[in-house]
Amino acid sequence: MSKTNSKSLTYALAATGPSGTHVSPINRIESNTTNLFTAARDGVIAVFDSDLQHKNHILLHTDWVNDITLLNNNLLASCSSDLSVKWWNYENGNHGLVGHHNDYVKALDSVNNKLIISGGLDKFVNVWDVATSTKISSYRNDLGTEKGSIYSLTSNNNGLSVFGDNDSNIVLFDINSAKPIEVLQGHNNTVKSLVIKDQLLLSGSSDKTINLWDLRTHSILQKWSFESSIWSIHSSGNEFKTFYAGGSDGSIYRVKESAKLINKQESGILSINEFNNEILSSSMSNSDLTNLTVPSKTIKGDHGLIKSRLLNNRRHVVTLSTNSHVILWDIIKCEKIKEYGSDVDFEDVIQDCQTIEILPTWCRVCIKSGKLFVTLSETNYSNVEIYGDDMDAYGLDLDPEIRYNLGKIMIHSIFKSFIEYEIQKDNQIRESKNKELSLKKTTTNENKLERRRSLSIFGTKKNNSKNTSAATTTISEQPTSTESSRKSSNSELINDTVQVLLQEISAAYDANSISLITPPPIKDVPLIKLPSDLFIIITERAINSSGEVDIYGDELNQLDFESLEAFLPKWIGNLILKNESIYKDIPKVGFIVKRHESETELPSLINGDARLNAYSMLRIKKILYYIIAGFDGEINHDTNEVENWMEVLCNEKVLDNNMTLATLRSTIWKSSGDINITYRLKEEKTREDSLK
Repeated sequence: MSKTNSKSLTYALAATGPSGTHVSPINRIESNTTNLFTAARDGVIAVFDSDLQHKNHILLHTDWVNDITLLNNNLLASCSSDLSVKWWNYENGNHGLVGHHNDYVKALDSVNNKLIISGGLDKFVNVWDVATSTKISSYRNDLGTEKGSIYSLTSNNNGLSVFGDNDSNIVLFDINSAKPIEVLQGHNNTVKSLVIKDQLLLSGSSDKTINLWDLRTHSILQKWSFESSIWSIHSSGNEFKTFYAGGSDGSIYRVKESAKLINKQESGILSINEFNNEILSSSMSNSDLTNLTVPSKTIKGDHGLIKSRLLNNRRHVVTLSTNSHVILWDIIKCEKIKEYGSDVDFEDVIQDCQTIEILPTWCRVCIKSGKLFVTLSETNYSNVEIYGDDMDAYGLDLDPEIRYNLGKIMIHSIFKSFIEYEIQKDNQIRESKNKELSLKKTTTNENKLERRRSLSIFGTKKNNSKNTSAATTTISEQPTSTESSRKSSNSELINDTVQVLLQEISAAYDANSISLITPPPIKDVPLIKLPSDLFIIITERAINSSGEVDIYGDELNQLDFESLEAFLPKWIGNLILKNESIYKDIPKVGFIVKRHESETELPSLINGDARLNAYSMLRIKKILYYIIAGFDGEINHDTNEVENWMEVLCNEKVLDNNMTLATLRSTIWKSSGDINITYRLKEEKTREDSLK
């Protein structure tokens, strides 16, 4: 596509583990007096009560959650490698988008529980108003080099924020003026962790040191050196008399005047927190919430996916998880087909499950944050059609001779309830429009009658006044869901929504208009039942962004229809509301048909060796019937069941009657130019087997 901005549809499988357990390492642990919070690389944020029992969780992001901060009124804010900053009410479940960065958002903190300050790899520090989801200010940490990305951030309630970058700088930042106050120099590598308490600051760095700073004098009060990079620091006291530090080598230290090693994990420590007098930590090696004080209370995580391969039939995917388990998935039904365990090789399973059938690519499959993501774009979603008998696995009784489009089936099935909502809404709009037009007509007739009466009394008179039409019903242009819209000044992007399409449809209605919403007929685009917790995401690739940005996401049974109007692109709207899509020519394959050299009973073709062109999805069975129709002479066989007594070959290999020309060309012919196909009678035993 030539568009600068484009939107795609993604759905995610294997979203969370049992009861909301994480399937990827926990990046951040936070707590208040009553709850403990974990944010992980699986995009999930979980809440635990004072007894460390699971209370609630949400799949809020589609990539790593890098940081969270607690606000008032049961709210928290989070930032992610999906480029977004979001909020979540962990009591009632409401959530929404605050805004976006142009690269991974690595750190954030709250200011007086009203504002959020966030920093990312795009070098920007942004200040947000949570209540209105608006950006108040933005500052770029421009160092004149490639460096300047922000990795850590902390704030106090006096309007002071401190952030650390990948050029060893610690920047004191005034939130009110959105300008830096001072730069502290005391490290020689990335500043990975910051904690502020009144006029004191702790900083941990990849240079293997922790510094204690006096923010009044901007001087270092004490320095501690370690054997590995410092990734995390936690302190619950006000004066840093005791704090905890975690290193990239898995070491956890209790630090007073000196540092004491209290635990060693297999890999780097991502976060440490103290909750109800118990020390908890997380590491890169697993998705556990490790209880260092009471090991028996450690909360075991699950295993996420790390590798995938889309098979040739473009419907099945083989995945590998962190515990080496291999799983076969169906991305149409969106469920597991088979779990092979860990005693098999990933490549061996792929070889065993691989199909002879080779279809074009209609989606993009990848593993992100421990989950299997399937993405459909306007340019590829309609690339694949399969025959009705190949859809038997999905509980559909379809015509085996008709081809059905996989991408259209998935989109139709995902937005089935949204279509029903729009049909009902459309009925109300047309009913309102008819009443409005009827009222306008009645008013006009009454005005004409009154005018005739006036003319009969006072004689002919020129009337320069114009009739005023009745007020029209307007449709709200703003989504009312909790998921806020991504701000954009690009008019092309703003107009690329279902909302604009619906307005165009509404504007076309006249009196007694029939509905212009015409979804795809189920006989042509059948529906498949999908898991209710399938996670649906609308993404956008925008200017100045390092990747795709999530602009809407929720579980299938929680989709907000008004938000979908604002976020769904027109290409999806055209398909599900108008049954319109971009027509694509199916590529054709050239082939030559002739009698096999060993065949003596069957006649040759009337026109000799026939050179033909057909769609690449044509099955061999169709060629059989073409052959008997072109015979130069009579045959003593049932022409209605030709597959029982005749077979065709390519390169001396007997072809499956359900094989397509595309598969034949890529798996058996394996050459450019026209495919050579020959025909012959089946052997007697083979014929008998065909009749069984």
